[in-house]
Amino acid sequence: MRIKNKKLFRLNVAYAIVMLLVLSLLTFNISFHGGWNKTNAQPSNAINFQSMVVYKNYLYSGAENSIEGAEIRRFDGFRWEEIGERGFGNPNNVSIGSMAVFKNKLLMGTKNQSQGAQIWEHDGSNWELLVENGIDDSNNTEFMSMLKYKGDLFITTNNKSTGGQIWIYDGNNFTKQVGDGFGNSDNTAIPILKEYKNEMYAGTVNSNNGAELWRYDGSNWSKVLDGGMGSKDNTGIYSLEVFKDRIYFGTWNEATGGEVWRYDKDTGDWDRVNVGGFGIKENIGMMSMITFGKYLYVGTYNKSACGEVWRTDGTEAVIPQFSTIALVIVLILSSVAFAFIRSKFKNQPSPA
Repeated sequence: MRIKNKKLFRLNVAYAIVMLLVLSLLTFNISFHGGWNKTNAQPSNAINFQSMVVYKNYLYSGAENSIEGAEIRRFDGFRWEEIGERGFGNPNNVSIGSMAVFKNKLLMGTKNQSQGAQIWEHDGSNWELLVENGIDDSNNTEFMSMLKYKGDLFITTNNKSTGGQIWIYDGNNFTKQVGDGFGNSDNTAIPILKEYKNEMYAGTVNSNNGAELWRYDGSNWSKVLDGGMGSKDNTGIYSLEVFKDRIYFGTWNEATGGEVWRYDKDTGDWDRVNVGGFGIKENIGMMSMITFGKYLYVGTYNKSACGEVWRTDGTEAVIPQFSTIALVIVLILSSVAFAFIRSKFKNQPSPA
């Protein structure tokens, strides 16, 4: 077959390649899961798997249930079962915001906006109320994170009145260490703490300017990241976990779905490793993370259905930061430009 206008033919081929590339990136941006797999069946009225911890060979998870009270579930590697009384017998305890193992006991912090948050203690068989009324401040409506660091248990709060707080528990007494949202009342909550390479990291909720990440070296706190990692839509950092020598964190993002990021302290690199909401926009919060076996598990908040649990073996791809809107604009402008150039070539006479 003889090609009458080789310039026009080459232009059409180039146009097809560009369109395939843009459409591939657009499809990737919308649907790619990056090596993540969903693992859970969705239970009852639970919409938010917010906390997870391993205790006595079980993986424990707390699920939000605003109707009957928080649900406590545990996983033996094969099946999930619900244990205990929902909401610890109080439906105002709508979720389990935090869990930690401290001095051979499992501690669970609740969310209670009516009476102030509570902390319960579990020895594997029995439950005991340890703290109520938000440690004498009912504005502490949720104990959001617990972490054992240098022998003490650090506990964070949600306090929309004066800013999130951090308390230290030594097994007998509670002492406030951080108040007023690290000096910024816009940091209304401190949802998560995690130790990474001998330092402690804390994520904040800041709906005005985007989430912040702070680091504690055992003496002083310093800010690591702010502005929602370049997007104010990332209004909170709700989960942190160390996996394969890097620290992962998950965000709350109502615009495009929650994001998962990872940080390598040795290289200083920050990478995003999932598409928003794992391709499900309604998964607006990456609420909990835990390493169990060879996998990293992530629990989500889903605003229109039940919460989900996803996992990865660490082979997830780094997600290029392409804007879907920008790709659509490129697609439209490319089409217009190629149509114009093509019309010019089409009107040229073919070589003899």
